[in-house]
Amino acid sequence: MHLFKYEAAGNDFLIVANPGPAQMGPVLAARLADRRRGIGGDGVIEVLTGGSLPVMRLFNQDGTVAEMSGNGLRCLGHLLVTRLGFGPTEVAVMTAAGERRYRMLSGDAGEAIGSTSMGTPEGGFAPEGFAVVSVGNPHEIHFVTEELSDLDVPTLGLLRQHLYPNGVNVEWVREVSPGRIEIRVFERGVGETLACGTGSVATAYAARLRGMAGDEVTVVNPGGELSVYFEAEVAWLSGRSALVAEIDPAVRLVPA
Repeated sequence: MHLFKYEAAGNDFLIVANPGPAQMGPVLAARLADRRRGIGGDGVIEVLTGGSLPVMRLFNQDGTVAEMSGNGLRCLGHLLVTRLGFGPTEVAVMTAAGERRYRMLSGDAGEAIGSTSMGTPEGGFAPEGFAVVSVGNPHEIHFVTEELSDLDVPTLGLLRQHLYPNGVNVEWVREVSPGRIEIRVFERGVGETLACGTGSVATAYAARLRGMAGDEVTVVNPGGELSVYFEAEVAWLSGRSALVAEIDPAVRLVPA
């Protein structure tokens, strides 16, 4: 298995390109993503390259299937245009949330600034005051005034999971200045992560609904800044991605 590891604002993914039928499954994905007994990552992406469009299959760290990852898509797009012969700087990718586009704005095979289309977010505010937004995957967004470092995000995130049939990504958001927000994220199937692309888009959308941001929003994740902008209500996510490692096909996991 020929693997690549990428990170985007600290959100890290293992990617395997497969020209044939899908081979990745929940058990193997969870073993690969295990940070103690595997290689380690927030998620695993298998990209099927044999059709008219590359197809992105996404697994969370625990092996569960996810619909969409903005940072994962940016990492995948970076790989597709610089190492796998797509592009030269833009590629369409089919995801479980629909067709998305990646544009490499600058950089090279090692590190790049890239932007991905994220579709049109949908949702609004619940009577309890938090927002529920879909960006192909579900998000529950809480706007707070206290310092985010004071929050026990792992515990709070777990407490929200049973309220949704398939779990939910949970964000806590604090306004820094007009058009600039900071977030912490609990991702279902992973736990707290250093960054979340779909979470950044969902919180930017909710911030627009609240009137605290316009069409361009800077989202400060613990792992780095991401930019979200809206073109005719279609959200785009921009930021840095980097190749961490290329893992030789001869490497094998020790049997469990």
